[in-house]
Amino acid sequence: MKKLFIILGVAIVAIIFLLIENSHLKNESSAFEKKLEVVKNSNETLHIDSGDSAKNFISNYFNYKKKPNRKEVESYATKEALEKLQFEKSEGVEEGKNKLNSVRSEVSNLNIYYGESVDDRQEIVAIFENKIKLNGAESIANTVVQLDMKQIGKVWKVADVTFFQY
Repeated sequence: MKKLFIILGVAIVAIIFLLIENSHLKNESSAFEKKLEVVKNSNETLHIDSGDSAKNFISNYFNYKKKPNRKEVESYATKEALEKLQFEKSEGVEEGKNKLNSVRSEVSNLNIYYGESVDDRQEIVAIFENKIKLNGAESIANTVVQLDMKQIGKVWKVADVTFFQY
């Protein structure tokens, strides 16, 4: 009986912690969206064509079976940005027999927001739902990706990437 109360207590503490953490991430996301709205309403020059490269980058990195494919992402990112990404295994998934084969990631409801810009740079924030399927179980993670886009020649590439999911 004591074990049941201990397990129940630990479960309640874990649930409370996760609810607080989720609330914290939602508050950060809301503050970031408000900041983006201010920048969006300013009279800055926006490099709209950088958004297409950003969408292609996100689609090619976050839409995958098994694990992200480096070759599909290379044309949209600089070497420095590629070094920050994980291609060897799926994030949070232990490799084992057939576990990696059952991983599938999909992007939906992708929205692109333009931030500060200079001559050959454009800040972009993308917000989307990342649907992850593992062994028949499905979860949806709201994802915020901050991209520093850089124009190299006539092509826009991701120079830096930061993202979080909640």
